[in-house]
Amino acid sequence: MSVLFHADDYGKSSSVNHAIITAFEKKYISRTSIMVNMPFCEEALQMSLKYDIFSNIGLHLNLTEGLPLTDEMRKNSLFCNDEGCFSGAFKRNKLNRIYLNTYDKECCIKEITAQMNLYVKCGFPLMHIDSHHHIHNDLSLLPVIVGLAKENGFKSMRICRNLMSSHWGIKQCYKILMNKFISRYFDSTKYFGSYSDYNLYGFYYDDVEVMLHPDVMNSRLVDIIGGAEKYVDFELLKRINL
Repeated sequence: MSVLFHADDYGKSSSVNHAIITAFEKKYISRTSIMVNMPFCEEALQMSLKYDIFSNIGLHLNLTEGLPLTDEMRKNSLFCNDEGCFSGAFKRNKLNRIYLNTYDKECCIKEITAQMNLYVKCGFPLMHIDSHHHIHNDLSLLPVIVGLAKENGFKSMRICRNLMSSHWGIKQCYKILMNKFISRYFDSTKYFGSYSDYNLYGFYYDDVEVMLHPDVMNSRLVDIIGGAEKYVDFELLKRINL
């Protein structure tokens, strides 16, 4: 059974950086992805060289948190607040996740390109891409991100979350179509989900990516989703990785 345990949000904060390094050292995870627009990106880069995980780092594309790299995006009220920081408002509007006007799309193209360029400039050899809050799963952005990722030489991309019950519906059909689209151009696992998904359904599948969000809380390594601690049997991850 092939399982890839992946830590999101590298570079988000110093505590997240240290948690991810610890997870690598203890062999809980084998890959992470970095948020190049976040203030602790430089620390994450230096730590990756020090702890020899440089070749295991993908790009965690981000349009929902922190400070954009481009001036155009900082001025865009759909994505940013009055201080020029990502507000996350884009993800809360379902219509925007289906359609973006020409101006908003151009702002996204410039920001996404800037983040990809910075990742490539850092020299990370993995050339994997996923995204914060799964923005690359949105219909309004997926074709743009796929096109730019191909142009910039990315080799792998995370699919939409599909490690779940097999109840059919519009959402499931959408994910099947999007995953076929992604897999047409990039190497991807067949299945993707959270640790909770894996606990419920993952043991029945092969070629799975499991998403984690390591952080340090009260001197403990924890998994944080939506600001809340989620149960993870880290020693189980180690046994599976071995």
